[in-house]
Amino acid sequence: SSSGPSAPSIPSGAKRTRQDATYAVFQ
Repeated sequence: SSSGPSAPSIPSGAKRTRQDATYAVFQ
């Protein structure tokens, strides 16, 4: 966990890889 907003838990499907925008939508 280096770049991107701090999240308590990454939901299944959202890959934490330079896709903060997509990850945010996954929430």
